[in-house]
Amino acid sequence: MAKKYNKNKQKHAPAKPVEIVKPKKNRLPYIIIFILGFVLYANTLTHDYALDDSIAILQNEFTKEGFDGIKDILENDMFTGFFGKKKNLVAGGRYRPLSLVTFAIEYELLGENPFISHLINVLLYILTCMILYTVLRKLLQKYDTNRKWYLTVSFIASILFLAHPLHTEVIANIKGRDEIMTLMGSLAALYYTLRYLDTKKPYFLLVNLIVFFLALMSKENAITFLAIIPLAVYFFTKHSFKSNLTALLPLIIAVIAFLAIRTKMLGAFNIPETYELMNNPYINADNVEKFATIFYTWGIYFKLLVFPHPLTFDYYPKQIPIINFSDARAVISLLFYSFLVIVAFFGLKKKRLIAFGIWLFAASFSVVSNLFFNVGAFMNERFMYISSVGFCLILAYVLILVMQKLVKNKKSYNSSLIVVLIIILGLYSFKTIDRNTVWDNDYILFSTDVKVSNNSAKSTCSAGGKIMEEALKLRKIKSESMSFDNLKRKIENETSLSNKEKNRILSSNNFNKAGAEIDKMEQEMLQLSLKYLNKAIEIHPTYVDAILLLGNAHFEYNKDYEKTVEMYLRILHINPNYDRAFSNMEIVFNSCEDVDLKIKIWEEVYKLNSGRFEVNYYLGNLYGRFKNNTEKAIPFLERAVQIKPDNAKAYKDLGVAYGISQMFDKSIPILEKAIQLDPKDAQIVVNLGVTYRLTGNEEKAIECFNKAKEIDPNFQIPQ
Repeated sequence: MAKKYNKNKQKHAPAKPVEIVKPKKNRLPYIIIFILGFVLYANTLTHDYALDDSIAILQNEFTKEGFDGIKDILENDMFTGFFGKKKNLVAGGRYRPLSLVTFAIEYELLGENPFISHLINVLLYILTCMILYTVLRKLLQKYDTNRKWYLTVSFIASILFLAHPLHTEVIANIKGRDEIMTLMGSLAALYYTLRYLDTKKPYFLLVNLIVFFLALMSKENAITFLAIIPLAVYFFTKHSFKSNLTALLPLIIAVIAFLAIRTKMLGAFNIPETYELMNNPYINADNVEKFATIFYTWGIYFKLLVFPHPLTFDYYPKQIPIINFSDARAVISLLFYSFLVIVAFFGLKKKRLIAFGIWLFAASFSVVSNLFFNVGAFMNERFMYISSVGFCLILAYVLILVMQKLVKNKKSYNSSLIVVLIIILGLYSFKTIDRNTVWDNDYILFSTDVKVSNNSAKSTCSAGGKIMEEALKLRKIKSESMSFDNLKRKIENETSLSNKEKNRILSSNNFNKAGAEIDKMEQEMLQLSLKYLNKAIEIHPTYVDAILLLGNAHFEYNKDYEKTVEMYLRILHINPNYDRAFSNMEIVFNSCEDVDLKIKIWEEVYKLNSGRFEVNYYLGNLYGRFKNNTEKAIPFLERAVQIKPDNAKAYKDLGVAYGISQMFDKSIPILEKAIQLDPKDAQIVVNLGVTYRLTGNEEKAIECFNKAKEIDPNFQIPQ
């Protein structure tokens, strides 16, 4: 009985509470993403600024003001800080202030520090891939059936995205941070949408609004997630339409707020389309040619997603040929994308993963596809950054399906899938790391990619200009160096040359031999510069940037004044007010001793633009000072002081010309005006003293000579 009693007592005793142990979170996928991300992009950390970093950082006056420039960044188009004024370079303008704000903060705290900027890009990219994995893991639970997490669709898609070489432009180019922050914020918005739907906590709606607004402030492309996020909820969750719509409301509010701010800062979307070929590649194409070429570029995009080689920063005119629908490339691409549209629509009802991948790709690609509005270029690899999420998702899923069909044994299936992934990731990683090296600086980037984009006006112009710049840098280093050690230090620290080129100069360990190698390399580089710049204007005959650089190259290569000035005149025929043509012409003529040639050229310029100060001043100066022809000089100098009434040197020359012509009543007030404008120029004071002496006013003359002595004790006073 006792035994039975004890048994019953034990049976009816209150049960101990069961301790619920939450499964440990698997941090290993995130650790792998972190490590692999650093392995892939560690070689960018020592890189300099390149490409559009000048627009966003180095030559952006707002960014370089640090904290003080943030207000201007928020109130203007992204190009305004670079050009110093608002310019309608591309239709609709570009309002992307958030990444510029981060650059301004970095500049305030650290100055020019490309290492930190590259490091931030890499960390943000890794964080984006971690968020992508987290989101996909929540969405794809019914697809991630493999018990090995590293063989799930969500992890494979994330790791393929992380390693894809097409992303190198975005990560290795500091300016690409706008793309990184846009996708990061958009994916975060999708994550917090799912958190709200799972918990119904309003807090997540507020967070969602904030992160999505920040994504929009990074780049307008985030607006496509207004479609992508509800589609993701529809495809992969069982939440009702009403819940989906509720979760969408903060995103809509964020978009309305962003568009209101954008409209206030830039105005309505009614900026007229540009008619400059470099910002409107379809300017010379009819509608049939335009759309055929657009579909052709879509085919190139897909090819680069599948086989990312060769890569280049430049797809500007005329790297992509204008074609029509008689070209099979346009037709095949159109048929392929039509097939994708069909698959996407048929998969919509059945909620197929591949269909969602296509919708994600199509929605994010739509705003950069050139189909709905001109983006200013045929295509760019960075335009695939967000869209490649859809591609990687489909690729991961298809790889798993194919391997399941080919390998029936589960153990063999896992091993086979791992081998395939290692091969793909190995190839991707090798290409990514190798491609990163090209983004070291402008010189290496331009001189490398011109071999791929050899029919692009922009690429050939950029390469020609940067190669010439590097050649002149070598010339300067040689002239300033007094020893081999000094030369070596300057070559290693002050040039953008590749390691191979540096070794070519320094391998001899001899100052004279290194100097001879520099002379040889300088001439080779200037010849190559001429070749590329000639090609640029052959492609685009009215490309003033290339024409200007070609004129500079002729001058630097062999002091060919006639060819140099011929290029500058060619520019003035296109744009008579092109300031840089005038300033460069002044520099060139300061080294030219042929007065007749200079007069001949300035007279030709006068026919094109008689209202420029430089034209009138130099013609007056040349006729008066070098030809002693004050009759011709005076009218030019009179126009010069009318155009620039605050220019001391024009008044000075005009006063002297009046004096030589014995027009003393005009000479004296003009010289006095010159002194007012430049009181530290002793020569003007002496000229006034000489004029007073010629009028017989010796007292005033001595007064001027003494004043000149006070300004410059070494000045020789006329006896």
